[in-house]
Amino acid sequence: MKIVLDGLPIPPSANSTHGINRKTIYNDPKYKNFLDQINKYCLVRAKYLKKIRGPIWEYCQGKNPIRIDTYLCQNKKTIYTKDGRLNNSDADNFIKPLFDGIKKILDIDDRYFLPGPMEHVIFEGEEHFKAVIKKTKIKTMKEGLR
Repeated sequence: MKIVLDGLPIPPSANSTHGINRKTIYNDPKYKNFLDQINKYCLVRAKYLKKIRGPIWEYCQGKNPIRIDTYLCQNKKTIYTKDGRLNNSDADNFIKPLFDGIKKILDIDDRYFLPGPMEHVIFEGEEHFKAVIKKTKIKTMKEGLR
């Protein structure tokens, strides 16, 4: 099983998903906007998602995790600063909010998600995330060392 979710919106950093106001935790407007974009993603791709949710759900119900490899597809303009230096973006900060979005898309608890490698891809076009979902098996320490 290899499933590709292409054109995922770029989430806000995990550092800016929630705020605190007088001891009340609330969703940041950027995070709310991201979740709205995820809902639109689900509506546009409803037919495809309906087809893939069943097999993923069945696989996960057997207590099997799925590995999610992610690709941050960025335009060359945002990789470099105006003076030509490399723009240092911490891609790890996107993982938790992105997994929240994928959880909504697949309708599966994110405890079944294992983060795979995350790569930056430079391309021409609108910036987005791509996620590749694969079956995986967890090895015990003994199996892994053989």
